[in-house]
Amino acid sequence: MRNAPLRSECVNCPGCNGQVYPNARECPRCGYQPATNRSDELLGSLVMVSSILLGFGLAALVQVASDETRNDSLVQVATGFWTAASVLLAGVLIGAEVLRRADYHRGRLMATVEDDDRLWARCEWLLWAFAVSLVATAAGVAVLGFFFSNVHGVIACALAVLMLGVLAHMARR
Repeated sequence: MRNAPLRSECVNCPGCNGQVYPNARECPRCGYQPATNRSDELLGSLVMVSSILLGFGLAALVQVASDETRNDSLVQVATGFWTAASVLLAGVLIGAEVLRRADYHRGRLMATVEDDDRLWARCEWLLWAFAVSLVATAAGVAVLGFFFSNVHGVIACALAVLMLGVLAHMARR
């Protein structure tokens, strides 16, 4: 295992010109933060939210699998949507962590706006996969709503359509 970087491996901080480790998230002297903080915050949020939703989704799948209603066709369709959503969320979780831990050739602290733009572009597919997983989850909930009653199903469908409208509006921005 390697020890802390040698002094010669340090770089000059763009904010104060002091010596700092190249992969530091901010300069301990002046607080300078690299341009990649926008992407880092997005990726951290995706990891957290995907973890939570994945946990709830897997818990729901276990509950459905242990219930007598698991052979009902509506429950099977809902389970299919939730399984697809869970796989997508796992992909988002892994992809976000991989991108979050990416190394920059000059170090994280020396990242430029261009580095951040490249990272942001790589994040777009994660955002789309996350949005599709939310739609699949909503579709599963809507189908399961019809299992309980038509009123539940119609309300769930209306809310799913509303969510799609919000996502479409956000995509146009």
